[in-house]
Amino acid sequence: MRYNNLRYIIVPTSELDSIDFTKVIQDQGDVRYSSDGQFFIVKYEGNKPYCLYGKTVYTHEQILGIVNDVNDIWYIESDI
Repeated sequence: MRYNNLRYIIVPTSELDSIDFTKVIQDQGDVRYSSDGQFFIVKYEGNKPYCLYGKTVYTHEQILGIVNDVNDIWYIESDI
């Protein structure tokens, strides 16, 4: 899988049940949640799934900038 072909979308946790997990790359147990539990990230390749219409799409580089921002709710400190 090439990362430059992946697209990412941040979704409110309240919409978890509206996501068709057969149309995205991970399953419901594999999504990344924000530290406050209010949002999660799904990723897909190819055409945008209908269940994600109306939501902002991010490239791999853009989502890395979001999750690696130490001042944001996505940052997870590594022990490495």
